[in-house]
Amino acid sequence: MTTYVGLLRGINVGGNNKVPMAALRALCQGLGYADVETYIQSGNVVFDAPSTESDVVADVEAALLSTFRLTLSVVVRSAEQVAAVVAGNPYPGEADGTKVHITFLSDVLPGTVLAKLDPGISPSESFAIVDRDMYLHLPGGLGTSKLAVHLGQKLGKRGTTRNWNTVLTLREMSTR
Repeated sequence: MTTYVGLLRGINVGGNNKVPMAALRALCQGLGYADVETYIQSGNVVFDAPSTESDVVADVEAALLSTFRLTLSVVVRSAEQVAAVVAGNPYPGEADGTKVHITFLSDVLPGTVLAKLDPGISPSESFAIVDRDMYLHLPGGLGTSKLAVHLGQKLGKRGTTRNWNTVLTLREMSTR
């Protein structure tokens, strides 16, 4: 069994794509996953599964479609990968966990997408990409970020973003 963190993209935002956390836990348990826990309403779920990462993604996405009639993107990381994201933070001096965010990407970004990213779009903001994870430093927060809007336009549905506080909690939940 591998401990995974599942991250659903775009649920329970503005009353759209409603997925109650109790139902998400039941969905994962129905897939045969063990020790299922959710964290806040933004689609964070930690569980143990005997499957590969790609099988977990396919199974959860299919179950979300059949159960809720929602076509949602799911990004999955192992507990070890989440711990590596925390350890690799290029902004370790940032004490406010709402100013650093991680965009967990579904795949390594192709060069054609990387070439479209403009790191200078907002001089006070920055990002760093490590493998399939994008660290964002947004001193003014996510809600007013020009960089986050730019990256969202260029990345499309390739990932889902969580603030640093959430990432730290998911790391703790996944280290059982």
